[in-house]
Amino acid sequence: ITAADTVDITTISNRTYAIISTAEGVQLVNITDPAAPAVTSPAHDAGAAAADTVDITTISNRTYAVVSVAGGVQIVDITNPANSTLSSSIHNANITAADTVDITTISNRTYAILSTTEGIRLINITDPAAPTVTSSIHHANATAAPAVDIATVSNHTYAIISTTTEGVQLVDITDPAAPAVTSTIYDADTVPVGGYTGVTIHTINGNTFVALTSEGGVWILAVALPDG
Repeated sequence: ITAADTVDITTISNRTYAIISTAEGVQLVNITDPAAPAVTSPAHDAGAAAADTVDITTISNRTYAVVSVAGGVQIVDITNPANSTLSSSIHNANITAADTVDITTISNRTYAILSTTEGIRLINITDPAAPTVTSSIHHANATAAPAVDIATVSNHTYAIISTTTEGVQLVDITDPAAPAVTSTIYDADTVPVGGYTGVTIHTINGNTFVALTSEGGVWILAVALPDG
């Protein structure tokens, strides 16, 4: 395993697996016995090389690893960890430097939210064998978006995006076909050199916090997300 980038954890048939994105693709490691982890199945594919990030989802009782790669995403069926298979991929010449992927469900459809150097793209993966780009949002202030996380507030779904130049952006994706920038959190005095490279959302005691990472450390923002 070289250049392991991100990892997600899932349980399949009462066994626990770490799904790792690597420079070669995706690898499944059985960690049911934490003292003796074992590689179960490498999903190495010429098209799956340089897997950046991975998120796990279940669709129609099957388990999938959704992987961001240069030019788009790949969907790997890991229902049988010993025989993981590439279900589909979606590549677009206009999608460059796909950094992170997060999965969400809106109106009973499953979407992969992909952050890229151009902004974000919403990809409908409800049918894992035939993913389609639903929409994208290109905004002067939404470029260079290295990370994204999803939050639902008052029946609205938001993508919270870290950017390298403009702080944090909130994008309303309640209508996946028409995403819209709702607000921007930006402070020239606090945005670190190189911008924010990671983002995650947590609710603690009823308050919503956005944790941001950069080369210089971690920032915690207490935010009042739009209530629709």
